[in-house]
Amino acid sequence: MAFKFNNETYEISMPPGDTGDLHFDVEWKSGNVDDAAVIFGVADRYGEDLVVKAGDLTDGKAHIRLCNHDTRDLEPGRYKWQLRIVTSPARDENGNVIADECSDNVISVFNGDKMPTFRLEKKGARV
Repeated sequence: MAFKFNNETYEISMPPGDTGDLHFDVEWKSGNVDDAAVIFGVADRYGEDLVVKAGDLTDGKAHIRLCNHDTRDLEPGRYKWQLRIVTSPARDENGNVIADECSDNVISVFNGDKMPTFRLEKKGARV
């Protein structure tokens, strides 16, 4: 099974170690999201972060690229994922988002039980 993203339920499904691009609209009722960034995270059932990736917002659309090294060592199963908007983010010398909780607004798109499913399908050979 290849990388899949359901635009209605926001469920992500993929084999561990596959590469996939997430593209979706981000709406924020409190203002414009231009020049903002997003932070994508996958957590286990205990709320421990397993994957954390930053991405950019362009014209209200988020782009997150999941790479082989992001999920290849995770066990197949069901996880939850979260997306946070970071307004006016600072960036380090490599362009990575720095979310300083004191100077930036960090707003969760999903919360608690409303977090969508991130499903890693069973895999064959580890490559």
